[in-house]
Amino acid sequence: MKTKQKMINLTKQILLVLFFGIVASSCSNEDEMLLNNDSSEAGIETIKDKEPKVYARVSCNETSFPTLGPSASSAQTCNDVTSPKNIGTLDCRTNSGGYSNYGNYGKYQITGSSTRYAGTKTRVERHFKDINRANNRNGKLSYKFIIDDLSDEQTCIVQAHAVGTIVAGQRTGQTAESAVILLYATKTSDPNKFNLYTHESTTPYTTTNSGARTITFFRQVTKGLEYDLTFKTGYNSVGNAYTAIRVWRGTSSKYKNLNHTYTTTGVYVRYGVYGANDTGDRTATVRFKNVGFCREN
Repeated sequence: MKTKQKMINLTKQILLVLFFGIVASSCSNEDEMLLNNDSSEAGIETIKDKEPKVYARVSCNETSFPTLGPSASSAQTCNDVTSPKNIGTLDCRTNSGGYSNYGNYGKYQITGSSTRYAGTKTRVERHFKDINRANNRNGKLSYKFIIDDLSDEQTCIVQAHAVGTIVAGQRTGQTAESAVILLYATKTSDPNKFNLYTHESTTPYTTTNSGARTITFFRQVTKGLEYDLTFKTGYNSVGNAYTAIRVWRGTSSKYKNLNHTYTTTGVYVRYGVYGANDTGDRTATVRFKNVGFCREN
């Protein structure tokens, strides 16, 4: 009788060991599944709980540049150098000066006169292909610059030129034909200080109507010193035109964001030197280096 009871107890112990062994093995296999199988319920819940992130497509490898239009090409007075330090298509219209490499810089020099080049004053600028309208699409120009000399008239060092049909804001349906925003440099009473001003076309210039610009002081810079600039222009999240400008040296920084009063189907960026006085002090010289142009979306 005692022997039979011992056998029953032993059988129970063996069954308990086997039971817990199976359970332990099952739990171990499930842990491995949760760790290695992305299609598990735990994996799906983790993915769903994460906030989705949207990354803009950014391309800074600008290697293709536009050709000059008929009026610009007919008014050219000089050619680009073989291996320019700066990128972009060169538009060169000046009685003397032009573009040259200057160490690590590209140097832009113009001389004013009564001569007009296809209707414009003297200019030596580079530009890029159009930024066509789309939500959150823009182009960002960046460079370091030094203003060496200015004439008795203001000189533009960067601008965004509106193109195509106005699709929102003032004068919708008309064709734009001017810059929407320009950054000008001018002399001051101090020969070593220059002022920068934004000229925004608050009333658009079109092929059928003249417009108007609002001129606003931006900041002061020192002759011969190097500054950084970023100039971002294009379209916001609802497809309206804007431009953001920042100029800084060390901790001295000035930033401005402009939501434009009208929006066109395209815009393009120009930089260099544009405009000099016809008489008196007629020369302007600005140097640029580390020029980059990035397109977003």
